[in-house]
Formats: sequence, structure tokens, C-alpha cells
Amino acid sequence: MLKNISIFVLILFSLINNSCEKETISSEFAPYVNKFFEEAKKRNVKINTESHKLFFTYSELQDETSECRITSGKKNVVINRVVWEYLNELGREKLVFHELGHCLLGLSHINCTLQDGSSQSIMCGVQGICSGDVSYCFYNYGGIKRDYYVDFLFNDKTPAPWWSKVDEFKDPIATSQKNLIHNENFNDTLSLNFLKKSNIISQKETFNFENVSAFKLKKVTEEALNQDNIEIKTDFKFLNNDKANINFLWNPYLKDGTLNSYYIGFIKNKKSFQFVLFINFNASYSFDVSKFINSDNNTVRLRKVGNLCYIFLNNRLLYIQDIYPFNTKNIIEKGALIFSVDNMNIDNIDILKLNL
Repeated sequence: MLKNISIFVLILFSLINNSCEKETISSEFAPYVNKFFEEAKKRNVKINTESHKLFFTYSELQDETSECRITSGKKNVVINRVVWEYLNELGREKLVFHELGHCLLGLSHINCTLQDGSSQSIMCGVQGICSGDVSYCFYNYGGIKRDYYVDFLFNDKTPAPWWSKVDEFKDPIATSQKNLIHNENFNDTLSLNFLKKSNIISQKETFNFENVSAFKLKKVTEEALNQDNIEIKTDFKFLNNDKANINFLWNPYLKDGTLNSYYIGFIKNKKSFQFVLFINFNASYSFDVSKFINSDNNTVRLRKVGNLCYIFLNNRLLYIQDIYPFNTKNIIEKGALIFSVDNMNIDNIDILKLNL
């Protein structure tokens, strides 16, 4: 009888112990974990959930946003609480998908890049495949780009997406399809005094370093910016300085109220020239464009066609992104264009209507 009681106690203890080791995923992480399994199922990727003891915990990680820790068959996704609270919905999904890529799919970091310089995978990180290509992750997970990144997460044979193939882009819009609807000419170095005299441009703010000022186009220009199918064209030259830059803050939006924010920078540092892009207040993209820069005149074009935005440098397509739903609480104005210059001459700012 005592022997039978002992066996019963051992079995009961085993059941209790196994019950305690079941997945522990709190309600704040569960929607993103469930979405991961939904996306896997859509792509016929089978993940044996019973063989995984999956946990999510917070940690005040010093140098990491998150990490997957695997010990004794347990898979623990540890997330920096400060980072998690800062992220929006897409950012949280991306972070969870990245860590489950490690924990459940067994993936390492992948630092290869696409034609446009974007990261090939959301699995980019320290010490991964193609580590010589990039030192950071450069991609935007929102809008049209999300489907590709989720496809590639579950299948690394996924072909490069159309929006990344900038080398093959043929501009379908001819010069004859563009009508000038607003123009600003600057015959000399862009300066604060000169702009104050202009009846179109006013000072927005002055930066705390020499020869750098930021300006916002006034109402008449904003009305032009808010039209469908437009292109903003700016011509510029370098002064004889090792360091120079031209930057734009552009807030394109759609008629349904969907509003995005683009920070676009072209930064010269001695012989190198970087194109920097932040979309919706997230560090997104940085790419060396020195081989596309001219020694004399250069042209930047920002184009909005439908819900797609294009960025060109000297007729070279650099980047495509759609305008997608996003929390706009930090964005001040629809269609605003603010720009700053440092050690450059700006010849003109043209706004053109595209007849499509």
C-alpha cells in the first residue's frame, strides 16, 4: 500500500512539475506570438509547439534590445522593458518575430542587403551571415515591405521584392508630364538674411552650430505640396568644405488622413557622401551614395504618386516606400516641407504636378 502511495505521489509531482513548465506568455506578448504562428501557418510552415517550452520575461538589458536564451530545453525571450514600452505595434511585432526566428526557427543573424541597401532580413544583427556588408540593420518594416520581410523570415529563398530593385528602375514619367506649379529661385548661397526677404519662405528655427539654418515653406507652398501626384525638385552645389549637408523633413499624406513623416538627409564628410533616411521617427536607412554624386550640380527629387513615395538623386532612384497607417501624434502638419542646409548652394525648389 505504501509503495502504491509513493508511486501516486511521484506521478502527481511529475504532473504538477510539467504543468509549471508550460509556456508562460503574458497578455502583452501573446498577440504577437499568436500572429507569428498565424503567419507560419499561412506559409505552410509547421512548428511543433508542444516540443517548445516558451517563456517571455522582462529584463533591464544594458546593451541589447532583446535576446533568445535557450537552457535545458526552455526557450526564454528576454526583452528590455524600456525599449518595449517605446515601440509601436509594428516595432513590437518585428522584435517578437526576430526573437522567435532565433528561438523557434533556429535562425542566425543575416546581414545581407538588397539592391537599394535595405537589409535582406529582419534577422539582421551582430555577427551574422554577410557581416561585411552592413554594421547595422537598415529597413522599414511597415506598409508594402512587411509582407516580404515575413515571407523571408519563413523562407530564405524568397526572391528580392520589386521595390528594392532600384538598379533596374526605368522612370515611367516623362518631362512632358510635369507642370510647374510653384518655384523658388536662389541665386546665391542660401542664407538667413536672404530668406527673410523672401515672401514665400520663413525661418522655422536656427540650429546651434555655425552656418546651419532650417526653414519651412509657407502656406502657399504647403497647399501645392498637399496635392496628389507631385514632385519636389531641388538643385544644389557644394561649397569648398569637407563637411556639408542638405536635409528635408517631409510629411506626405493621403486624402483619408493617413500621414507619414520622412527625414531625408544627404551628408558630405570629406570624400564620402551618405544618404540617410528616417521614416516615422525610426532610424531606418543609411547608404553611401558617393558614386552617384556629381562634382558640380546635383538634383534631389521627392515624388509622391498615389500612396507611393520615391526619392531620387541625379535621376538615380534611391528608395521607394508607401504611405501606411501610423500613429501621427508627433507629426505637426500635413504636407509640410522643412529643410536645412550647411555649406551648400541651393539653386531652386520646384514643385511640379504630375499628369498621369
